[in-house]
Amino acid sequence: MSATSHPFNIGFNDDYILIKYSQNPSDSLVKIHSSGEVSSADDSSFKKHSSMPCQGIFGLYVISIIKAEEVGKIYGHSILKVISTKISLIGEHTSSDVELAKHDQHLLELLRTALLSKSYYFSYTMDITSSLQRQYSVDPNLPLYKKISPVIIPIINGYFASKELEIKNQPFTIRTRYFSRGVDEEGNVSNYAETEQIVEIGKFGNDVFKKYHGELLSYLQLRGSVPIKWAQVINGKYKPSLEINLNNSSNGFQKHMDKLTNDYQRSIMVNLVDKVKYEKPVGDAFAQLSRNLPEDGPVQYYHFDFHKECSKMRFDRVSLLIDKIRSLIDSYQSFEVNPFISDKPTKLQSGIIRTNCMDCLDRTNVVQSVVSSDWMIKEFRNMGILNADETFKNYERVTSALRIMWADNADYVSMAYSGTGALKTDFTRTGKRTKMGLLSDGYNSLERYYRNNFSDGCRQVSFSFIIYF
Repeated sequence: MSATSHPFNIGFNDDYILIKYSQNPSDSLVKIHSSGEVSSADDSSFKKHSSMPCQGIFGLYVISIIKAEEVGKIYGHSILKVISTKISLIGEHTSSDVELAKHDQHLLELLRTALLSKSYYFSYTMDITSSLQRQYSVDPNLPLYKKISPVIIPIINGYFASKELEIKNQPFTIRTRYFSRGVDEEGNVSNYAETEQIVEIGKFGNDVFKKYHGELLSYLQLRGSVPIKWAQVINGKYKPSLEINLNNSSNGFQKHMDKLTNDYQRSIMVNLVDKVKYEKPVGDAFAQLSRNLPEDGPVQYYHFDFHKECSKMRFDRVSLLIDKIRSLIDSYQSFEVNPFISDKPTKLQSGIIRTNCMDCLDRTNVVQSVVSSDWMIKEFRNMGILNADETFKNYERVTSALRIMWADNADYVSMAYSGTGALKTDFTRTGKRTKMGLLSDGYNSLERYYRNNFSDGCRQVSFSFIIYF
């Protein structure tokens, strides 16, 4: 097939799309309705609509969502989780090349592997790939899927959870959303993901808090790998060998700083890696490049040696980090809007905490959960739902829901990155480290070792395949 040939044509309608595979003698036509129904169509129906040529639609295949279930709502917008999918061939595969057929089967297996992650979410009425603040920002440039057809909906590989709670007879709902991003050549880094904590105050409840009824609040955090050129090279040992290319890191580092500023205005990069032994070279390289950042510039850097400060399972000492960066956290604020009254936001988040450890998993998860809880306590005090010196300690359902959400979020992120559940989630779930938690960490660490050395390559290819195919 030449680079300029277009074997497919797509016809668009408000309620469905038509896909025509012109290289089949019978000019196969597939009709995909917004309800999800897939059926055949005749050529006369295609001619009634405007169309565009293209070189492929997932190659020769369409991935159909066969079953999805609602896992929560954001201000009335249903969020659905993909439960099962079907891969359908468009037209007929007429190639007699045995090797090509084997290659196609291998690609299909990779596709099926990626779809087995059970962490795909979407909404018919809102774009869950964007934070609430972005969705409420005025943007004349509509995303591509809205320009083309309402049939085409963005989907995320991430995590979403929702829990309805109550304090002092005032109902509210908390939600956690994470959206994972890939790697590109524009300064993005691996393991790059946003996590958004959303709180929706009930439209009705205790009249003491009536001015806040219907309020939507959100707080965005970011994780991402150390933004230098480095790699962990698999060598069969428990700890892979480190390769650091600091001399060629400046350009990518600066592009990443620019991206942080463009996307979030201001940010503080919290580096949690050890200052000694194995992790020290990575931390030192990160610190060295960060020294060139302007002292009062939009991007700040802070190194918190998590394992040293929180040694002997004293994870509550993450509060030391919060105290150190408190002034920045407060100055960044958070997003706030009350659609019940007006679609105009009353407060905007103007900065973000970007956290990393070596793999942006376990230590990062603990810190992000503490930061999020700290933010919620501050906002509930501001609204008067909590007293000035009150925390969620006396509200067990709230404390439990937050811990479970963040522990589940940690597991989803970890499954996406490492193929295992997260470490240290006993602290996130219970507020303290336990012997069973240590045993679970040991098991997951061994499984990570096996996967890193023997099976991660195939899993990584499968995720790359579904993104770029």
